[in-house]
Amino acid sequence: MKYLITKICAILVLSLMTATLHSADWSVGGPTGVDGVKVFNTLQEAHDDADVMDGDTLYVRGVQGNYGALTLTKRLTIFGPGYFLGDNLETQVSTNWAETGSITFNEGSAGSVLSGMVVIGRVQVNANRIEISRNHISFNPGRDSHLIRIADNVQDTVIKQNYIQNYYDGHFSFRTDTILISDDVLNTKITNNYVSSNSGSWRVIKCPKSSTVTVTNNTLSGTVIIDNTVSFFVNNILRWGSDPTLRSNAEYNICNDTQFPATGHNIQNTDMTQVFVPSGSGDNWLQLRDGSPAVGTGQSGADMGTFGGAEPYVLSGLPPIPAVYFFEEDTGATEPHTFQVKAKAH
Repeated sequence: MKYLITKICAILVLSLMTATLHSADWSVGGPTGVDGVKVFNTLQEAHDDADVMDGDTLYVRGVQGNYGALTLTKRLTIFGPGYFLGDNLETQVSTNWAETGSITFNEGSAGSVLSGMVVIGRVQVNANRIEISRNHISFNPGRDSHLIRIADNVQDTVIKQNYIQNYYDGHFSFRTDTILISDDVLNTKITNNYVSSNSGSWRVIKCPKSSTVTVTNNTLSGTVIIDNTVSFFVNNILRWGSDPTLRSNAEYNICNDTQFPATGHNIQNTDMTQVFVPSGSGDNWLQLRDGSPAVGTGQSGADMGTFGGAEPYVLSGLPPIPAVYFFEEDTGATEPHTFQVKAKAH
């Protein structure tokens, strides 16, 4: 009977997942017990398989363990189940997340998407049109390093709706950047993320003069350096950090001190306990409380922070595919058994 339940759940999940997709779909880590479904044990094994082609999708099962590092040279879409699954309502039946090591997007992977994963390691972007969305990314990158780095001459990177934590180790001789944009990088978008460093003096975002970036509707803990005048820095909340270097168009932001100028509709000297909900676990503390000074005070009347704008942050990083959040078997019934299943599209 357990095998039958697993099989029925697996068929249902795969059917929901593939209903709106037309490329080939592959399972990493399960579900098992479905006839004809090829299952891979690691992300790299799935990527390297000759049957996995450009444009395919990998669905990664939440397990207690790590799927290892991944270097991409194919255009793939990778969906995990999300994170903080036990902290929010109606997420997934299983609260296990899909954890991986460092991720590298190399030549050949342009157009790839990484979503719903827990990354314990660095993310290196060496290809164009990479989307990194709805992931939990955390690591202590070590001396003079970075957590996410976009390489020279890369274009059109999207970093959105992620929960990103740089576990800075406290040695002030170390220079660590949470998101480092290299030289001659064009059209990077950093939107609706939580981006932090353990030290307010170290940089959560660094963009040089030769590169361009749009930074909107993020909640930030740390210092920002954007060293050009054609970038945009709008609708962000700076919880704490040293004075930023912002030669960009910085408007409609809020900070805990005087990090932003009082011009450009920026709001200074804000008590951050009055900005967010008074309590919360996981990522739900990012929500704005009633009467928050960040509500409706952004550009065009939008909210500041992660839940404002056109693509608000999604709690638990649930990827943009259906998720089964409830499954119940009627164990008292005779054969055939009945099941109740609830799912949501995200």
